[in-house]
Amino acid sequence: MNLSSAGQYGEQRIEATLYDDGEALASKLIIRTQDGVNAEYTISGVLGEEQGERETAIWDDVITKAASDAGRSAHTFPWVAVIGQTPGIVRDRNPILLDKVVRLDGLRITPGDKQLREVRPVAGSIVGWQPWISNPIMVHGKTQGYDWWDARERASQELNRLVGLVSLAWSTCMDIRELPHPLERGAFELPDSIPWIAEPIFLKGKVDSLMGTEKSLPDWFHGAWTLAKKRKKISTAVSMHMEGMRLRQNHPSLGFVAFVSAIEAIYLELSGRDRNDELTESFNEALKLAVGSETAAQMSAAYGRRSLTVHTGRLHGAEFIPGGHLVDLSSPINQDFDWILHMTQEASHRLLLRRLREEISPQKFKNDELTEPSVAPPRMTTSSVSITG
Repeated sequence: MNLSSAGQYGEQRIEATLYDDGEALASKLIIRTQDGVNAEYTISGVLGEEQGERETAIWDDVITKAASDAGRSAHTFPWVAVIGQTPGIVRDRNPILLDKVVRLDGLRITPGDKQLREVRPVAGSIVGWQPWISNPIMVHGKTQGYDWWDARERASQELNRLVGLVSLAWSTCMDIRELPHPLERGAFELPDSIPWIAEPIFLKGKVDSLMGTEKSLPDWFHGAWTLAKKRKKISTAVSMHMEGMRLRQNHPSLGFVAFVSAIEAIYLELSGRDRNDELTESFNEALKLAVGSETAAQMSAAYGRRSLTVHTGRLHGAEFIPGGHLVDLSSPINQDFDWILHMTQEASHRLLLRRLREEISPQKFKNDELTEPSVAPPRMTTSSVSITG
């Protein structure tokens, strides 16, 4: 069968021609598609009654088989990808090093055999740069799809869930560093460094031994993976928390919105509610489950700050000076937002961990068995700064 297509702006006309022993049939199948509308097809160019019936029967068979196969994944594609800590996000001094091989629902997660040395531009500076050393993690998997591009999209969704859960488990920010690479095209090798930017900064050559803080995936990780895979709101909340971590440093107001959204999603998943007029109440109740009633009361301004950003475009942090870490002695409002941002991230992290460990659940919500955490974060305090000079 030969296919040709033409069209733009969501409309497509696809023509299909069948060949029998190298000779094209007289008829063609014409399929018209449009975004949001069911596809329509016609058979054109049939000549003669006997020939027309034969070719119509062939096309009918083709269409029936295509319709029955729609949505099925016919091929399996082995792949490898790379995940690791996000360059430039504030972290511990030593890079994290996965301590052992982990098998997770068809995925094989292994420590990389090299350290990756790279640099990252400093926000707000043309000449500034930040050296970055990390220990990449290799992920091997197999995904079904019509073709590789379909399979890669599905594999990337699994990877995004994986880096989100690892970010929560290790209290860091992980990313997909290399998209799934099909193994049918050959093996993928980790580079020693990023050659066009790293060589003037780091010593050349391979690092003899991997350095970093060894960490393992916690005991609850496998159960959390299954839970996030089954419950869409949990999976989206995990992704949104990770987006908040990515945004917080240079876009604090938007990072704040992301953390609030993650908290809302978990409470709506627990309660089964999904109405906008209940979101403020849901957020306040979710805060109690994450940080306790006392700290939640101190954070009473949090949802209002979120609404100002979402509905009026109000920015509360240091977006106007990218990369800057300000000590603002004249604006207690900015200091207040910094604390609220930090505590909202902490609340999102704690609430997600409690849900993933199933300390809280829809069943416990239904039975009125939800409890506040046994350990709450430190209370808000007034900081003082002294400057000499």
